[in-house]
Amino acid sequence: MTKIDSKHGGGVFPDSVPFEHEKIPAIMMQINHVLSEIGTQALPIGSCATPTPGSVSNDLDMIVDADFLANHFKTSNIKQVRENLRALFTKAGFNTAQSGVSVHAKVKIDNKAYQVDMMTVPKAAVAQKFHVHRIPVDSPYKGAHKHILLNKLAKMNNLLWSPYEGLYTRDQDNKKHKLYTDDIDQIARALLGPNATGKDLDSVENMFAKL
Repeated sequence: MTKIDSKHGGGVFPDSVPFEHEKIPAIMMQINHVLSEIGTQALPIGSCATPTPGSVSNDLDMIVDADFLANHFKTSNIKQVRENLRALFTKAGFNTAQSGVSVHAKVKIDNKAYQVDMMTVPKAAVAQKFHVHRIPVDSPYKGAHKHILLNKLAKMNNLLWSPYEGLYTRDQDNKKHKLYTDDIDQIARALLGPNATGKDLDSVENMFAKL
């Protein structure tokens, strides 16, 4: 079982507590019940996107499609989109908060509170694939290290890595970067070689193995 130092959850809600990954479906169900009423859903990212029996997380990170929300709320102002997303959950009876680019909601199950962090991201279904990790047991690396390596590999190939958008061309003169690809398999081939697939980007270990 994965150990965590804190007895508290993500830190936004004082009474939130860590949760075992077995609880992820129930937590997600409450979040997506609210979002389903407007015709969309939140997608898990990070370690919670690939739940591991016995593992524990302080909070559940999810992303919601920013383009869908902007269209639904009839505003192109991303700040207003986040405020409206928070209001949607507040109206549904959740304790909510906002910090930076995230909207936080407190989910209560069996008298325990759990923190969910929702980010609004364009093309969320595409972006989620960049944040699905299958990190080996006892690995010294986390998801953040995977993106550091992706950034380094992109730079070595004269490209630019965006963790939520994909690979961009790198224009040294006028900084007008253009999207090279957001297809996970094409990204793998561009950075790891012609025989690579998106699955090779699951962890630092897999990326080194393919290289």
